Amino acid sequence: AKMLRNDLLVVAAGPTTHFVQAPVWGLLLWLFFVLIEVANGTTGYESAWDAFVQALNPLGGGVQFYSVWQTVGKWPALLWSVVGSAIQLNVALFLFNVFFPMYPADGAKLLVTSLMFFCGVSPRRAALVLICASVPCALLMIAYAAYGLIEAGAGGLLGGLMGWMGVMSLVEANNIWKLRKARRLNTHPLFQVA
Repeated sequence: AKMLRNDLLVVAAGPTTHFVQAPVWGLLLWLFFVLIEVANGTTGYESAWDAFVQALNPLGGGVQFYSVWQTVGKWPALLWSVVGSAIQLNVALFLFNVFFPMYPADGAKLLVTSLMFFCGVSPRRAALVLICASVPCALLMIAYAAYGLIEAGAGGLLGGLMGWMGVMSLVEANNIWKLRKARRLNTHPLFQVA
């Protein structure tokens, strides 16, 4: 039980860092907002809060930098854009790590160790729950990547990575299913502490 608890704490550290980093980057965004306003520039937002809320949307376009570029220059616009993208990336990584339980992502380990540690579920049952959660998530990611490919042409790097992550998760779900069926889950890295 102590190994499961330690494993859960280590795995929870990843999403926790993203949860903490988004507001820290938000403070930096606020600082840049103030500096741009002091330099008689404009960000295109009424307040730093409006820009932060826009950056919180992981599927949105992030903060707009065109107004900063036009009024203050390209380097402040680049910094403004990078800080906004950092917020967006941390929100996306947090959501992905916590709500997409697909091995090898942290969400799978969070789900499995939580089930075994808090609920006393057997490794075989935890593996079945993981498979039942991973397969639909993987299929959704593949479908989203295919949709992006059809709608946007190339689909971009993120869409392609999401598609391959979905394929990799399906392969891993199949491996876990085979190990579960053969009663050899203890040979899989996810279940070695069980």
